[in-house]
Amino acid sequence: MFRIESVAEDAAEGSVKAIYDELRDSMGIVPNVLKVLSLWPEGLELYTALVKTTMLANTARSGAGPTP
Repeated sequence: MFRIESVAEDAAEGSVKAIYDELRDSMGIVPNVLKVLSLWPEGLELYTALVKTTMLANTARSGAGPTP
């Protein structure tokens, strides 16, 4: 049980449901820290876009990767 309210996965609708589904498909779970943002769908959309851009993007960067 959460002390902070959030939209439960089985009660999600609209953009929140779409984001939950995408997170579940890519990560296997919907992290609790992201569920907290579900009460502010615009914030959830912005934050997940940021995470996808900065952490989950498979981009080839010159010089990126471990040092030999």
